[in-house]
This record gives sequence, structure tokens and C-alpha cells, in this order.
Amino acid sequence: MSPIGYATEMPHPEIVYPLLSLVLGAIVGSFLNVCIWRLPREESLVLPGSRCTACQAPVAWHDNVPILSYLWLRGKCRSCKGKISLQYPVVEALTALLFFYMHRRTFTDPGMYDTGLLVPQLLLVSGLIVATFVDLAHRIIPDEITKTGMIAGPFLSALYPPMQPKLAVAQVWEPRRAAHGTVEAIAASLIGMVVGAGMIWGLGWLGAKVFKKEAMGFGDVKLMGMVGAFLGWQAVFWAFWIAPVLGLVYGVVQKLRTGDSYMPYGPFLSAASFAVMLWQAEIVQAVTQDYPTLLQGWIS
Repeated sequence: MSPIGYATEMPHPEIVYPLLSLVLGAIVGSFLNVCIWRLPREESLVLPGSRCTACQAPVAWHDNVPILSYLWLRGKCRSCKGKISLQYPVVEALTALLFFYMHRRTFTDPGMYDTGLLVPQLLLVSGLIVATFVDLAHRIIPDEITKTGMIAGPFLSALYPPMQPKLAVAQVWEPRRAAHGTVEAIAASLIGMVVGAGMIWGLGWLGAKVFKKEAMGFGDVKLMGMVGAFLGWQAVFWAFWIAPVLGLVYGVVQKLRTGDSYMPYGPFLSAASFAVMLWQAEIVQAVTQDYPTLLQGWIS
């Protein structure tokens, strides 16, 4: 007990902190919805305040509580009774669940996961969520997300060098080793940015030559530049190969259902980047050790 009679530690932190991560994620998700709606329309993220997209009536604070207000209002605007997009609670719930999972993953086993990476990873995940939903709706990825991320990656790497892989031993098939020193971390971030953007640009250039039309938007190039700036070149190498696997089924279904061969690639790059960010070691082991061993067993 403290001298004035109050407990100095929060009771049951194993319960309170995960709940706080859920709440924080839902609040951040609410802001991400603002970004998703306003950035493609080149509107301010600050003014005016929250308004109904149909009737432009201001949204009162008690009607702007993440997830709960949507349920309370039954998905309709209080003023005009217009339908509120299901995207709003979906983004808020998705962000809350990802924040919760990443918090639990980091602090359940601090010896395995670097707690210092949590804040940069949460920032990157937030950017990927905005990029995904904007690309799905408008077939663009906002520069405000990607260019800001490409600046933030080296800056955060300088503040916390272990968020980047160690260049001296970096191989795509080796477990990640953390960088040491500001200069090495900044260099790793810049190399990751160039490799990430360069691989997607190269794929787009090749696709344009083969199919005689634009095959990859420049927004995807900048998106992977941002990912590389945060995660380093090893991560974007793996994300580059995982993304088309994730998008294959969607692309085939889309082509059969609508005849439209266009596929927004940003969501699959984002999903692949998220997977590599959290499970790069497991992915590397599966591809370089587990799968070859299993395949060899089948052949023999």
C-alpha cells in the first residue's frame, strides 16, 4: 500500500491490460474509418467533426462510441434513418481484435517477442488497414499513408534499432537477428524500402510487357516501400511471394463471377505483410525445412 492508503499496482493487470488494448483498438479503428472515408476525397481528418455521410447531420458523442453505437442505433442514422455502412463496426472490431492479439502475443511470452516492437507494429497495422479498405472501395492507396510510412520507418528505426534486421548476417532463410546501432537500423530500413518498392515495381513492369497494359498500380509500389521501411528487406521478400498465393482464389472467383480481371492487390500485400511481421520465423521454417522434408518423404 502507498502512504496515503491506495494500492500502487493495478489489480489483475492480466485482465485489465488486454481489455485496454481492445478499447484502444476500437478507438483507433474509429479514427481509421475517418481516414478511409476522407483521404480518398481529399478532406480534412479534423474538421468538420463526425457527420452522417447521407444527410450531413453532426453525430453526437454518444452516437459515436465504437461498435456499441452502431448496435444501439441498429445501423441507422439517428437524424435521417439512413443506413450506416457495415464497414464502420467491421473496421473498429477488426482493429480492436488485432490490437488485442498483438498485445497478448507480445506480453504473454516477453522472452520470445520483443516488447519494443509493439508500437511500430501497431502503427504499421493501422496503415495497412486503411490501405486495404481504401483500395477495395476506390482502387487507390492514399499517399498520406504510404509516404508517411516511408518517412516514419527510418525515423522509428533510429529511435529503436532492434526493429530492423541485422544487415551483416541477413539472409532470407535465416532467423531474424536484430540490428544494433542507429546507422545500421536506418540503413536496413532504407534498404527494405528500396527492395519492397523495387520488387513490386519490377513485377508491374514485367506484367505490362507481357499483358500490354498496366499490371500494377504505383500505390502498391509505395505500399511495399512502406512495409520494407518498417520490417526490412527479408520481410518484404517473403510478403512478395505470399501475396499472390492469398490473392489467387479471389482473382479466379472475381473473374468467373464478374468477368472483371482487375484485382485490388493492396489487401493481399497488406495481409501478407501482416503475416510475415508476426510469423516470419515460422514461415521461413515451414518453407525451408518443414515442406522440403515432407515433400522428400512423399517422393521416397
